[in-house]
Amino acid sequence: RGAAGGGGDKKRDVADDDDDDDEYDGVPVECTPSELSELREQASALTFDEARIELLDCARYGEVDAVRAILDAHSGAGAGAGASSPPLVESVDRTGSTPLHRSSANGHLSTTLLLLRRGARRTASNDSGNSPLHWAASNGHSSVVKALLEEEEEKEKEKEKEEEKVDVLKKNDFGRSALTEGFSSKDTEVVRLLLEHDSAAEERLLSGGTEVDPEEVEGEGGESDGDVALNDASSVDTAGTGSTSGACVVHEFDFLRGSDDDDVDVDVDVDDEKTNGSKDDDDGRRKKKSVLIRELPITRADDPFGSDPSEDTTGLGIWCASLVMARWASSPSVVGRLRGRRVVELGAGCGVPGLAAAVALRGGDGAGGGGAESMTLTDLNPATVRNLEYNVALNDPDRNRGGGTEPTTPWSRTVRASTIDWDDPSTYPHCADGGDDDNDDGSDARGGVDVVLGSDLVYQSAVVPYLLKAVSGLLPRPGGLFLYVAPLDAGRDGLDDFLRPGGALESAGFVRSGDRNDRSEAAMGGRLAPDSYRSNPLRNGDEEECFLHFHELASTRYVLHEFVRK
Repeated sequence: RGAAGGGGDKKRDVADDDDDDDEYDGVPVECTPSELSELREQASALTFDEARIELLDCARYGEVDAVRAILDAHSGAGAGAGASSPPLVESVDRTGSTPLHRSSANGHLSTTLLLLRRGARRTASNDSGNSPLHWAASNGHSSVVKALLEEEEEKEKEKEKEEEKVDVLKKNDFGRSALTEGFSSKDTEVVRLLLEHDSAAEERLLSGGTEVDPEEVEGEGGESDGDVALNDASSVDTAGTGSTSGACVVHEFDFLRGSDDDDVDVDVDVDDEKTNGSKDDDDGRRKKKSVLIRELPITRADDPFGSDPSEDTTGLGIWCASLVMARWASSPSVVGRLRGRRVVELGAGCGVPGLAAAVALRGGDGAGGGGAESMTLTDLNPATVRNLEYNVALNDPDRNRGGGTEPTTPWSRTVRASTIDWDDPSTYPHCADGGDDDNDDGSDARGGVDVVLGSDLVYQSAVVPYLLKAVSGLLPRPGGLFLYVAPLDAGRDGLDDFLRPGGALESAGFVRSGDRNDRSEAAMGGRLAPDSYRSNPLRNGDEEECFLHFHELASTRYVLHEFVRK
């Protein structure tokens, strides 16, 4: 089996002969006849369960001939060899994902075609309601999307099974359709293919789908006064991850997990009791650094941005760039620069980076000691802000220890969620009403904050002026720090003008900081995120769970940008 999966099937040199095995099922053989024969012998020696595991792995890595050999050797076999058992091609992993899910997610066209022609169901849904089409569209694999959308050769079979027809508007458990994922990928060919499919007829697009009301999911009944009820998450088993409550999911992250040695702050005390240095103690220290995040279904999934910025519901979901920013914000090199500072996260969504930084900054009492002066997580959409408030409360150590009898806790006085309109400076934290530091007229004597965090906020050029206005307004004083993470080669309209040397940020009085030797011209003057920042951040280390929820994380490169106000 191959050791790496990437953007397409792994190619081998193929002998130039006329053997009938050069192509069958309409999918070319990529190895020599002798290699294929050896693969079949190896596959024949596998038990059904072993073959199922190998098939799932080989599909993920695009080993088309290994997939072919396994299916040949075990054709007609089913779990338990029962007549009603599912065939091998329909095997599932612990997340309910099939071999077709895995090949589609990673853009392996030949493997996908082979699986389809061996009977794999294009409409199979995993435990989160994602079909292979969801994953192929999300990752911008246009050739795979096209293959999945092609009509069945046996038209009558498809008529008999109406539920087997591909529906590009069918939503997963997070309220996102394949079309939504296609728009998010920014791949125009993927969007074109999806929009031209019969299931994307104009009347269906206009009618939309059934929206999930975040208030119903939250059970909180409208705007919060800051004392957020945790009733629907109180039963979450935080020893694991991916715990669900209705249509939401609560993830438990450890952003120190899998980090390089120089990325881990190993000298943080988390308990006043003396420890004996055992592995259990280390697990306890890391447990105190866990970050709990609730993710909600994105409403209006086929038009998540809406017609007004306040209607943008994309922040209800977790985006992979925010996981990279969370790694960066949790690293010792950044944590030390946030301590004692006023920090604002823009477009916080679920609040992953800001909460990760706040947890990393927590003092020995588990509260706000030694942390930032303030950590404010901001967004505009009301449902998103309510979920931010929920996640802030979810990570309050006093609440989680059965406390919270006081109106406020050390955590809640430091970490908070807030509504912000980038075009309205009166909504900027610490810029209109700074509390103890107020001037006589009520304005903030210090004028703004010290650090601004942002993750993948530019999706279209029209956003840039408003984002620039917010960053400049929040960081009016020399030395203000702006940290930003963006995908590499994402094709975001306006991103290059915003970040490139001589671009909008530099024209507004910001200069790049950090080690010049780390900068890359290909990365618009930023530096590529370390590979450890793209590793599995789930505390339980479950790779399949990570792939299920954050399949773009390992396959996308991200760039770290650091600017300082002159």
